[in-house]
Amino acid sequence: MSTETAGELPTGPGLYEAFADAASKVFVTCQFFDMGNSPGMRVTMPESGWLPQVGFLDDTIAKRVARYDDVAIKFLGDGVVVFYQGDDYGPDAIQVAIDVQETIQDASRVVDGAKGKIDFHITVGITTGAATRFVTPTGTIDYVGMNIDKAGRLCGAASAQAIFVDRSTITATNFNRVHSKFGAVVHRDADGYQGNRQSVSLKGIPNPVEYYEILWDSQLFGVKSALPTETAGRPSSSTPLLRAAAVKSTAPGPAARGRAEKFVGSVKQWNPDKHF
Repeated sequence: MSTETAGELPTGPGLYEAFADAASKVFVTCQFFDMGNSPGMRVTMPESGWLPQVGFLDDTIAKRVARYDDVAIKFLGDGVVVFYQGDDYGPDAIQVAIDVQETIQDASRVVDGAKGKIDFHITVGITTGAATRFVTPTGTIDYVGMNIDKAGRLCGAASAQAIFVDRSTITATNFNRVHSKFGAVVHRDADGYQGNRQSVSLKGIPNPVEYYEILWDSQLFGVKSALPTETAGRPSSSTPLLRAAAVKSTAPGPAARGRAEKFVGSVKQWNPDKHF
């Protein structure tokens, strides 16, 4: 999984020196996992309640990536970052994300009226591109760069259970190497796992970011609700408007046409006769 072994720390330049070191410029697929409701759990649960759930997530991800070489993991408390060093890890990162989502879905399922052993969902963001590799003061491997930040931002924009992947990762992915349990049941072909091309405005990134959602389950999960905003008419605080224009579909994509995408927000008016 990593070049690190017991009693042996990786060698290489620190962050300052790495920027001037050509050998530190590498190609990386970066994968962010985030437990979206972790702050709420920490407020409403004792430590004995939420800490095992964080441990479940960490262990689930660590087991899935243990099969790969040149992989580094960073644990963030309520999230995990995985770095796959190389230019051909797109399908592996997507498959790991699907495996983790399925494991969490199974473990949280209600059975005979009893709650599952965990009670959380995660979001995943994946990007592929250039990054700078360096050795931290504690002797671990880490990476920095715009693609790393973009993976974190895509993860933060996704709704619970969604997997968002940037365009570079899609280009580098052979979807014949991607599968899911639900996809096997409905005989989904390789093209059927890739959603429409979308774009979203992300904090700290000047231009909209293109992404694709992975259809690993029976539906797409979409983006989180946009923050309430105001129009020129200054609506009352009791009826905030959602900034729906923050997300744009830029290509229909025949493989994803007709799929239902779940949007999270408030319904202001419903027409039962016309069903909209």
